[in-house]
Amino acid sequence: MIINMKNIFKSGFLSLALMLIISACGDEPYDVADGGSLGAIMAPVTDVTFLGGISTGVDVALNKFANEGVTVTAVNVTKQLLTTGGNSDPVKYAITGDTFTQTVSELYADVPVGGVVQSNSTLTPGDKWELSYSMSLADGRTMAIGTKTKITFLCAPYPGVWTIEMHDSFGDGWQTNDGNGGNGIQITLNKTTVLEVGLCSPYQPSPFTCTPGVSNGTATITIPNGTQEASWFFPGDRWGEISFEIYGPTGALVFASGAPGAQGAGILPVILCAP
Repeated sequence: MIINMKNIFKSGFLSLALMLIISACGDEPYDVADGGSLGAIMAPVTDVTFLGGISTGVDVALNKFANEGVTVTAVNVTKQLLTTGGNSDPVKYAITGDTFTQTVSELYADVPVGGVVQSNSTLTPGDKWELSYSMSLADGRTMAIGTKTKITFLCAPYPGVWTIEMHDSFGDGWQTNDGNGGNGIQITLNKTTVLEVGLCSPYQPSPFTCTPGVSNGTATITIPNGTQEASWFFPGDRWGEISFEIYGPTGALVFASGAPGAQGAGILPVILCAP
């Protein structure tokens, strides 16, 4: 029987860390931001893509929940447009529904940059709107929400063969959202077709067609001509060992994750516009 000593060591280390965290927090079992009494929580969607010329607007799910006897009177949303040419002033809203919804014109209208209202034709792919939040409760309290939402302006992707160079500094393949394996980088085309790449793990079968290699490996995907949207998602790095580079069909380096463990889970800003 083969015993995976690396995972035993890692699991033991995490268990010890968890014990320390629980011990350290034992005297403060309540949400400090809520004044010591949990009232409501919210987990807004963190990443949204906005495809210039095609998207008709955005709907951001707020995922809010109030404890029994607690009423949320409003979700306070602060919106700011961040562009390569500068940032807008923040603008605030108070909404009562379960989603933050705006049309294209509403997204642009109240966040001018340098006094100029932007449009699909003036933004650069990778520019983004950022939403931050708090909740107002009927008893007068305000709940601060740490999670923000990024609405990234994208373009139709460059069609052709893309190359992903993948690395693992420990030399045992990828363990992403699972300690023994997990998912790979997921590329969603037109919100329907999902492609997936990643190094195989020796500890368990991968739930996708993985690339053999314990330290390095190369995978390719093909984005068909006429594709309108490609969203790249990285599921995470369980042990802080993963790095990768993404090259477009022209051979240009489009994205590099940096040092092993530097890339967190979430949408990747992989942008190379179709000619």
